[in-house]
Formats: sequence, C-alpha cells, structure tokens
Amino acid sequence: MIELLVRYKNKIDFKDIDEWTYSGGFSRYQNTDESFSLHKTTNSSGYQTISKNLLKLNLNYKITFDLEIVNGMMKVQSGGLSSQWYSTSGSYTFVGALQTELVIRSLSDGDEWYLSNLIIEEIGYTSLDLYENPDILINFNIVDVKDYSKRLGDYTKTIKLPGTNKNNLFFDFIMDENIESRFGFLKKCEAVIAKGGHTIIKGNIYLNEVIKNNNLNEYSLQFFGQQLNLFKDIGEDLLETLDFSDLNHTLNNTNILNSWINFPDTSDYVILG
Repeated sequence: MIELLVRYKNKIDFKDIDEWTYSGGFSRYQNTDESFSLHKTTNSSGYQTISKNLLKLNLNYKITFDLEIVNGMMKVQSGGLSSQWYSTSGSYTFVGALQTELVIRSLSDGDEWYLSNLIIEEIGYTSLDLYENPDILINFNIVDVKDYSKRLGDYTKTIKLPGTNKNNLFFDFIMDENIESRFGFLKKCEAVIAKGGHTIIKGNIYLNEVIKNNNLNEYSLQFFGQQLNLFKDIGEDLLETLDFSDLNHTLNNTNILNSWINFPDTSDYVILG
C-alpha cells in the first residue's frame, strides 16, 4: 500500500510579531539577511512573556533556536512543560510532548536578549489519508549539471486527499475562518512517499487548493523531490558566496607535513615526497 507521510517543520520569522500575544518589552529586530529576530528589551514591568498557538496538542516536537544574551535569562514553555533557564548565548534544543501554545518568557525587567532561527519540527511522520487506490504518478528527472538553470527534479502530478478528520487536523482546518491555522497555501511541508514500509522518494508537499464539495473538503497538493528543492533554496547564489575561511592556512613545509600526519588513513595510499 502506498503512503504519503508528512512532518510539520517551520522556521518562525518575527516579522509578523503583531500576530503574537505580548505586552511591552518585546520587538522585532531585522537581521542582515532581512529576516526578523525577537528582541527582548529592558522594561519596568517585571518578567514578560510572548506567546502564540503554533503547536498541536500532545504531539512530540523539537524546538531549536539561537540565543544572544545581553543580560538576564529566558526560557520556553508549553503547558506544564518548561525548558531550563538560559543565561548564556548559544544554540539550544527543547524537546517534548507540548500543548498548543508556545510561550517565550523572560526572567525579570532588566533582561535583554535576541532570539533567532526559531525552528519548530514534529518528531516522526504522520500518514495522511488517501483515496482508495490512489493515483500518485511520480516524474523522475535527472538534473543536467552543465545547465542547472533548467532545475529539473522529481515531482508528482496533482495529488488529491479526502477531507477526513485526520487530514483536516493536519491542515488545521485551513478553510475555517474561525480557526487560526498554522498551515498556508504554497507553504512547503516535509514529506515522504512510501510503499510497503520502504521509502520511494523524499521531498516536500505544497498545498495548492482546498475544494469544498457538499460541505466536505478536498485537498489538492503537489509533491516535489529534494533535488528540486535544493535548486530552489540555492536560488541565484554563487559558489563565491560560500565561506571556506576555516580552511585558510599558510602554504609551507610544516603545514604540508602535518596534513599527511593527520590524514585519517594512509594505508591504501602512496605518499610522495
């Protein structure tokens, strides 16, 4: 039986900070790459929180973020589960079965810090409901490395899913105006097409349309393989933008000899010199 497995993963940009619930002391900070971080500033109102419904009840999540501490402490929490207090700058991970609301909390009014690269990721995949005898046609392509601008990749034709309770829950009832959905049209979501427990292809799905038929939803989406997503992510970047500064060294006899000595395994190589 063929399966469509999905996993929610989202990088939070605080550009739309007004969609969060918070009092004074928080603002957005624009980074050099034009993304927005969360900036906690000093205030006279004691500890502060900023929160938003981003999660699904009791699912296991991995939350990662980068933190730059100027002064004070912060932590993240959801329901009765809370991380430790973080008092030093660094990259952190918080894992657990969380409630719907994600809360970011400062310790006191004198705290100041920057939070960036906030990524929320479900642990494990969810199998979406398919129609009986689903028709999922995969187009496999080989990228021409001599002309990557063609950006060929693996993809499927349009896949339609029934509006079952499981599918409605995953897509957060996106057509219901009374419910704030974490999902969005043309927003990618990690996915795997599998059969008999074996992975056929990994990539992402994009929700194109929700069709209402006699008060029932039908989801129209498309799957793109990782190869195509790689070229989308690269965009117009050039190799010269890559940072190889960690490989900088002085070309001399000592460094050449050290590179031979520190080579992992020379048993299958003949070293000339």
